[in-house]
Amino acid sequence: MISKNKVVYFGIAFLPDKNALALRASSMAKLARELGYEPIIVGMDPSICAGTYQKSTLDGIDCYEIQYPTKTIEWIKSLVSTKALLKVFDDIGVDHIHSIIMADYRFFVMFQIWDFCKQNDIRFIADIMDWFVVNSYLNPKEWVRGIDSWLRVNILYPFLNRRICICHNFERKYRKRGKNVIIPMVQSGSVDRIQYTPTDKITFAFAGQPGKGCCKEKIDWLIRAIYELKLCKKVVFEIAGITKEQFIIENLNMERFINDESIVFLGRISHSKCVEMMSKADYSVLLRKKTRLSEYGFSTKISEAFLCGTPLLATDTSDTSIYVESGVNGFVCGCSYESVKDVLRQIIEISPEKYLQIRKNVSNENALSLNRYIDMFKEIL
Repeated sequence: MISKNKVVYFGIAFLPDKNALALRASSMAKLARELGYEPIIVGMDPSICAGTYQKSTLDGIDCYEIQYPTKTIEWIKSLVSTKALLKVFDDIGVDHIHSIIMADYRFFVMFQIWDFCKQNDIRFIADIMDWFVVNSYLNPKEWVRGIDSWLRVNILYPFLNRRICICHNFERKYRKRGKNVIIPMVQSGSVDRIQYTPTDKITFAFAGQPGKGCCKEKIDWLIRAIYELKLCKKVVFEIAGITKEQFIIENLNMERFINDESIVFLGRISHSKCVEMMSKADYSVLLRKKTRLSEYGFSTKISEAFLCGTPLLATDTSDTSIYVESGVNGFVCGCSYESVKDVLRQIIEISPEKYLQIRKNVSNENALSLNRYIDMFKEIL
């Protein structure tokens, strides 16, 4: 009898750790391995030719990579083509595949793979991570992505029998349809933390791209609050991923709030330098508006901060307040400038002893540890 023990995870994952989905794929593969399955990750790489694949290994896990389209004609074909994926499944051995987990990929491709799974007695599981929001209908690619996302969320996902939801909002949406489990952005393993040493200033840390007008990450709220509360001598806000010049070009109205003594732009830095920055900081920063994208999703910044042992300053979007509790392992505030300003007032009044207890809580009780979700993953397989 042929053993069906292989669990395949596929999505737009740039291996080994170049984007959030690569980290997600690695975590899911390790969960499958903990349950005795043989995990396989299928990611993407722009350097690979269309219709072909490359093989490698990551932490003892077999990996395949197919083409990530960079040209318009390639991108259009990727909306419907399953050619490369089917070649990968054939190389793996279709008769050995127990489950295929697909993370928010093209609607027509997911539909075809769902049908492929039904024909070959393979369990098809959707890993539902976000609901794309179109920022500009003048951009044809964004417009198509918006339609594709809507079709996935409202036409395909409701009819599936098995779903992994990254947050409770997705679980509530599909609660009466099939089997659902909630697995947020969990982290496995450890990072090389830098020893935390208290200083006479409170340090906040952010890594990422805030976007034009800080449309993605509202770090402008914290920059402005530091200025208006006259905390330039008491607070340092380190920002990695963008230079001061780039930030001002995209946020012209913010220049007057930036004091070089308290707002430090580091530009693009390596992952190891980001870990060092985060480990040494007093707080990691996650500030977002309440939008469909922020409500239907879960930021890697939460699990990354926990892995570094760093408390969070975060706005209350999606499931953030489930994992971050004010005064216990960080601070959660409303999604507005005034709320950020108010919580900053609270933070600067905390005694050193109270802060060290908050930091200790982060290290001692990581709610996003991989091991906490083994049973949950078992339910969906």
